Amino acid sequence: MNRDPDRYLVPARDGRCQHSEKRSRFIAVATHTSTEEDAQALLQRERRAYHDAAHHCFAWHIGDSERTHDDGEPAGTAGRPILDGIHGAGLHEVTVVVTRYFGGVKLGTGGLARAYGETARVALAEAGVQERFRTGRVIVSFEHGDTSAVHHVAGRHGARQTGAAYGDRVALQFELNASRVAAFRTAVIEATHGRAEVHDAEI
Repeated sequence: MNRDPDRYLVPARDGRCQHSEKRSRFIAVATHTSTEEDAQALLQRERRAYHDAAHHCFAWHIGDSERTHDDGEPAGTAGRPILDGIHGAGLHEVTVVVTRYFGGVKLGTGGLARAYGETARVALAEAGVQERFRTGRVIVSFEHGDTSAVHHVAGRHGARQTGAAYGDRVALQFELNASRVAAFRTAVIEATHGRAEVHDAEI
């Protein structure tokens, strides 16, 4: 089965979970974060909400960026298991923060990793999934007589018109799946015998 290269999954809603292990309490939140600034804002909110907790560990996967932080726990026992949970859920644009209240009993590195990972996995499951598609936007400039040809090509490539300007030439803005932009550009130029110009639109 061919996988759509533009399709990806994000959390559908905030997912939360609490888990206790040998009197330590773990509190997790998994949230859709489209930028690293969103992720940092979530972390600050959780730190304020549980300001007396011992640790606020996190992981995120946003675009091509992944980051983990153990926040004082032994290296690799918190952030990495959280990120493994994100990978297991197949989610993008997501941040998971797991707060720990230390209960006085040491869990060992294996116990810590299991507790952080399990709390993150449950929070991610509670968040659910929502389908998204990577898109590109282009502006096509062409002569009035090429209007039908341009719209025909747009229909074949699933390009949705999102803007228009009319003057000596027509300028239409289209949005379509990112992986189809190059083929759409070529098809428009061919259909208008080189009279059309196609430029990336500023987002």
